[in-house]
Amino acid sequence: LAMAAAPDKNFWLWGTWGKRVIKAPFLTQKVPGKIRDVIIGHTFIIALQEDGTLVSWGEDKAGCLGLGTDYTHCPDPRKIPFPSDFTGKVVDIQYGKHHILALTNLGKVYAWGENPDGQLGLNDTQTRYEPQLVEELSRYPVTQILAVDNMSYALTKGGLVYAWGENKEGSLALEHDNPRVMKPEPMMRMSSKESPVK
Repeated sequence: LAMAAAPDKNFWLWGTWGKRVIKAPFLTQKVPGKIRDVIIGHTFIIALQEDGTLVSWGEDKAGCLGLGTDYTHCPDPRKIPFPSDFTGKVVDIQYGKHHILALTNLGKVYAWGENPDGQLGLNDTQTRYEPQLVEELSRYPVTQILAVDNMSYALTKGGLVYAWGENKEGSLALEHDNPRVMKPEPMMRMSSKESPVK
């Protein structure tokens, strides 16, 4: 799927999207505010606005819309709700195979979507339909995130890289070869001199 910015807060979309083939570019729904980044899934879109707000629309039964169990199909852009104790604003979003990671300006990481290999970092394999804080990373301010297939990565301010999710054939470069890693663990041969935030 290809996308181009259009006037009045719109997007032009064309190409293959899910089972649809869009031969002629069409305008999407208007999204309020200035857009900083966009994720285009197989059948859904998530837009990160300059003020840190996330909005999503489309269809996704894996929870990637982030709108709760009542909204696996949403034709119009809708704000993604975060937990009531959420502070700061989202500055980056990453899309894996069927899961989403979001990074805030305070270094916190949130995750939602499918979780068969623990790629959400929540110490289980349950699907989440709304953003959840990755508690394991709360002590270490995160500066960068990455989601690839069923794997997730985070780089902390102290220079330590954490990895979690699918660990087939040791693909996460951890100190063990467990096939599923349910919470963030430091990668091998990386500095371990980091101290938690007090």
